[in-house]
Amino acid sequence: MMGKIHKILVGLSMLLFLFTAYGMIALVTTESVHGQTVTQVVYSGNGTITVNGDYQLSSDFTGTITIGNAVTDVKIIGNGSEHQHTNTNISVAGDRTVALNLTIEDLNIAAATGAWPDPGDHGIDFGDAGNFQHNLYISGRSTIGGGSSKAGIHVPNDIALTINLAAGETQGEILVSSQGAGAGIGGGSEGAGGTITIAGGTVTAKGGFGGAGIGGGFEGAGGTITITGGTVTATSYYGAGIGSGSHGAGGTITITGGEVTATGNEGGAGIGGGHNGLHGIITITGGTVTATGGRSDYRGGAGIGGGGIYNNSGSGGTITITGGTVIAKSGEIWGGSTSADRFGGAGIGGGGNGSGGVITIEGGEVEATGGDEYVRGHGGAGIGGGSNESGGIITIAGGTVSATGGSGGAGIGSGGIHIGNSGSGGTITITGGNVIAKGGGYGAANIGGGKNGEGGIVYIKGENTNVVATGNDGWDIGSGSNNDNGGSLSVGEGATVDITSTNAEIDKKLILRNFTVSPETDATTLDTVVLAVNVDGIIFSIFQEIHQGVISFKANGEEIERAEIIAEGSSTRGTASINVCNLPDGTYTFLAEYVEGEGNGFHAENPLQITNYSISKTNQDSLIMHIPPTITYGDDSFDIEVRGGSGTGAISYQVTSGNAITVGETGRVTIVASGDAEVNVTKAGDQHYHEAEAIVSITVTPKPLTITADDKSKLQGETDPEFTVTYTGFIEGEDTSNLEGELVLNREEGEEAGTYIITPSGLTSTNYSITFETGILRIINTSPDLSSLTLSSGGLNPTFSPGETSYTASVTNSVSSITVTPEAEDNHAIIKVNNQTVTSGQASEAIALKVGANTITVEVTAEDGVTI
Repeated sequence: MMGKIHKILVGLSMLLFLFTAYGMIALVTTESVHGQTVTQVVYSGNGTITVNGDYQLSSDFTGTITIGNAVTDVKIIGNGSEHQHTNTNISVAGDRTVALNLTIEDLNIAAATGAWPDPGDHGIDFGDAGNFQHNLYISGRSTIGGGSSKAGIHVPNDIALTINLAAGETQGEILVSSQGAGAGIGGGSEGAGGTITIAGGTVTAKGGFGGAGIGGGFEGAGGTITITGGTVTATSYYGAGIGSGSHGAGGTITITGGEVTATGNEGGAGIGGGHNGLHGIITITGGTVTATGGRSDYRGGAGIGGGGIYNNSGSGGTITITGGTVIAKSGEIWGGSTSADRFGGAGIGGGGNGSGGVITIEGGEVEATGGDEYVRGHGGAGIGGGSNESGGIITIAGGTVSATGGSGGAGIGSGGIHIGNSGSGGTITITGGNVIAKGGGYGAANIGGGKNGEGGIVYIKGENTNVVATGNDGWDIGSGSNNDNGGSLSVGEGATVDITSTNAEIDKKLILRNFTVSPETDATTLDTVVLAVNVDGIIFSIFQEIHQGVISFKANGEEIERAEIIAEGSSTRGTASINVCNLPDGTYTFLAEYVEGEGNGFHAENPLQITNYSISKTNQDSLIMHIPPTITYGDDSFDIEVRGGSGTGAISYQVTSGNAITVGETGRVTIVASGDAEVNVTKAGDQHYHEAEAIVSITVTPKPLTITADDKSKLQGETDPEFTVTYTGFIEGEDTSNLEGELVLNREEGEEAGTYIITPSGLTSTNYSITFETGILRIINTSPDLSSLTLSSGGLNPTFSPGETSYTASVTNSVSSITVTPEAEDNHAIIKVNNQTVTSGQASEAIALKVGANTITVEVTAEDGVTI
């Protein structure tokens, strides 16, 4: 039987294909749609695509499109996101030998819903596609709906599918849902999810009743789910947002990137197990993740972890967070009766009635809030157990973590319970990161037990560990209300823990760490050396009257001092330190050790030491010497004035070169000769300073000594007198015996009357600078003769002659006075005219003449006193 042809396109390039449509033959033609060449499905009805290509649905298309097992690349184009093709589904044929790359564009299909026992169809069914890595590419905006008990996109166990944007696309969106008990993406009812990877695009997946948004259908495990990018929103009703369906195991879930929002409802976890489902393995290394556990009238699911549990057999599974931004919150318990059977889930960990599992946080920013149950305080922990269950094994090694318990739940630890023991806080180890934990009231601990729960085992350590657990009506660390078992608390090396109360049994083992010395590498004897050691594990009297003990500080085996451990605020760490002065120079090994018996039961096993620490003396300030600016042989003794230097060492003096001086113990210098000398001035070292030395150079100049030839005289013709000298400048106690050589006196030659220079020489000295001064030898003329005699008027008769002694002279009457000018042969002769001394060669005073004879007397006295 043939079907009616609706359209025939006439053209030279027309291609005709036939495909089998379960007893019908449908005609497909080639034409241009949206600017691209596509193959258009002409008829509604079931058919099989057997050739790779692009396929456009007709606007009235309904039916099942089967993609043949030889097809590897196919694109199915709908008629816009608002144009729904009802009773339409896509199925991938079995017996494939290669993977399928399926692209959907603006495709809006809704599979037949069916009714029991025929549950309808999956929206897109990869169930028979084989064990290959299949790809679903998104272009535009598509909506895929599965039928009753069927998945929107069926990816069951043993099937692997990656969802991503189509090549060249920057955005694309797909909305996937199940109308019954199937997952949005994953398994159908009672079917587990396969291997599902979301790498890009905007993916919104909604599970049906009991099916996960992404993962397992009702009673189906979550499979293996990986999200590396894109924007993913997954919701469910009774199932997990991402994970298992109701009553199914959580599967393996890994998130490395993208923006993920996952919400469970009616007891399903946001990420993890569905309602009453078992735990899974959840790893988050990046991206931004918001996970909200399902609100319920009985048992809430965890934000990340387990779903709400009826039989206390489930847990949060294995949860690891190493990066990204994670916000996890369990939903509020609401409605129902007021009986004690309503249990809130943990933010991260167990769902209501489920334990925390194994939770590890190594990085990222994590905010976890437990679910509330306000009637009786049956809330879950922020991180750890759901209501009525223990915290599990919790390790925080890094990141920034904020954990807030729901009503009655611990911040980190177990959930709360109204009656009975809600379980212990579990084993909580914090070795890194910044952690803030706060219980949810009703007497829950910030870290440890929820309401009515035991405290568990809490161990906090690490240099980069900062824990704040304050501000609640229960213990900061310990048990919940109505339970006296506070568990145990051990604070290890390096951690900063801000608490004000605990009822945990304290591990009184102290850890000494970070033993430091300042100055850091070495010091001088003048420095104050500070020894300090951090002590972890102490418990302060802010909440227990316990003396922590003291630290003994030793240097080279000898105790220097003890110091009490002083608290650093309200944390569980402290410091002991001492200031040490006046340590002598040397190499030291410093030791810090706890003094057993000095604290209330505390002990420590790890004394710390610092080796090869050098303390050395300091160099003194420079020595500055003052001596007289000039020093001459014969000067008085003087002191070397020493300034500068440091410390209390004595000063000593030593002549190291030269013989000009001697120096005493006090620095008194005595001059003994002229010349150069050096004095080594030493200021001794003491306990703080090295010895200091300086050289002072002293130059003693020779003392001036004048040797002057004495003036001498003799009469002409006599023998020279003995020549002598006068010494000027000898220092006291010295004379010519301190001079070297022989005195020689020579005079100028000549015997005529006159003066002759006497020259001394011949003597030398190293201590005296000798200056020789000449003297005069006078040879005296013994003759008083004149060499000339003249008158101012008139002439002598006879004519002047040295031997003549009497003369006459005549003058005219007009001459009333006359002067006489005598000149002696010997300049040293004394001439008197009329008893008035006249200088030789000079005229006398005027001599008045009277009429008649006048006598004028010229008297010449020779140097030797002879007068003629």
